[in-house]
Amino acid sequence: MDRLDELLTPNPKPSTVGTLVYILFGPILWALQLAVIYGGHTLACSQGGTPATGEWLVYAASIVPGVVVLAFLVVQSPFARMLGLTRAMEDRRAYDRIAWVTALLSEFAIVWSGVTALVVTACTQGR
Repeated sequence: MDRLDELLTPNPKPSTVGTLVYILFGPILWALQLAVIYGGHTLACSQGGTPATGEWLVYAASIVPGVVVLAFLVVQSPFARMLGLTRAMEDRRAYDRIAWVTALLSEFAIVWSGVTALVVTACTQGR
């Protein structure tokens, strides 16, 4: 391929934000889970919620992102397409690997922080 052909058929360039969201998809969901667990749990308990309400909030805030990250680990292509990453772009394989590893680590973190609902008694510090 000569220089003219290269200029006439450029590689698609994804947005920087889309690429960052793709690579950090797992950590973003983990951060949202932690915010809901700690903020929502504290708010529910301080407003007179029962310990069962606090526990179910933690369960829901752990199961939903856990399932979404698990789906991301199994099939990454639809998530990549939604964020503007195509197979034709350079370094797509590297982006896929990095996103997969960060999502896997985030899955462990989501499960780990969700297990606290089984260990720590809900709403005890607000009493």
